[in-house]
Amino acid sequence: ALMDDLEALRRVEPSMHAIVFTHYLEVQAAVVACLEGTRFEVYRVSGMTDIAARAKMIRDFQEGGGARDGVPKVFVFTVKLGSVGLTLTAATRVYLLEPAFDPAAEAQMAGRIHRLGQARQVLIKKFAFRNSIDENIVTLHERIKQGQIAISNGVIPPHGIRLLGRR
Repeated sequence: ALMDDLEALRRVEPSMHAIVFTHYLEVQAAVVACLEGTRFEVYRVSGMTDIAARAKMIRDFQEGGGARDGVPKVFVFTVKLGSVGLTLTAATRVYLLEPAFDPAAEAQMAGRIHRLGQARQVLIKKFAFRNSIDENIVTLHERIKQGQIAISNGVIPPHGIRLLGRR
């Protein structure tokens, strides 16, 4: 589904920039592997990436200057590395591959792109596996937004926790 959406976006916006967030290094590696050899310039940082290389990738993504400038670019981050301290306003699409338990964490990730200086509309797409904890987390988030579940002092009440164990 991610690849289909990226291809559709590329057809409409040939030099598009997108950010993909995942919680897992294994998923990050799988996404990068799927994108390699395509018409996308792919950027990836991990905890092993030195600061200078990371800064250069971010600069290339933001301002151009990548190996294939003018082509669509996708930056694949793990949540831990990409959710704080970055400004990535060159992107117009954010993909969240697994829902975060805390909805504020998702807002933090999307906030890397939707910041001061962003002049274009940003679309955020969330992916979740059906019949899984992911789907239950999405339901929990919806109920929190609708005011059906209130979080107090960072604690989800028992009826909210029960949603996570449903099938």
